[in-house]
Amino acid sequence: MATTQQLANALKALRKALKDRDIAALRRISHYTIGMAAIDNGEDIFYVSLAAYMLAKLITKSHYFRHQGRNEFIAKMIDIIDKALEGLENSRPDIYGRRIRRMIMDMREHEIEDPRYVHDLETKSRTKLATLLYAQGFSLSRAAEITGTHKRDLLQFAGRTLMADRVGRTKPMAERLSHVRTLFS
Repeated sequence: MATTQQLANALKALRKALKDRDIAALRRISHYTIGMAAIDNGEDIFYVSLAAYMLAKLITKSHYFRHQGRNEFIAKMIDIIDKALEGLENSRPDIYGRRIRRMIMDMREHEIEDPRYVHDLETKSRTKLATLLYAQGFSLSRAAEITGTHKRDLLQFAGRTLMADRVGRTKPMAERLSHVRTLFS
């Protein structure tokens, strides 16, 4: 589980990247926090990763903003992040949890039904994050468990995109075991 300080730092980085509309920073935050979620078994930090990835996708696609302006949407998301940060600063992780989930729900509601896509943005984001974990050497079951995606979807996406080939070298079993041993010693 991530510490309150780690969650606050991740949210501050997310806020800054969103305010600056820095898509590359949003993706970096997503990749960094998904790694933290995998190591710490942290659902709390996973939601930051999911939110960062979904925001990167949402603010780059104009078809998501037919009914509501992009600026208003970003301001609303920043307000939710501020309230989540306030909850962490007041030692109220329950407020953080409600706010970060509210953020995901608001993005879900904001997403316009588009017949070009088979899966909604959240499902696609979860699958993409699971594929990143799988490509880095996590088992299929563990990657699916951390992200809440289906194994079948994960395998199909990983096979179609050749994600493991793009990520590069995966860690051999001996290296993964060595890392785990250092965590528990």
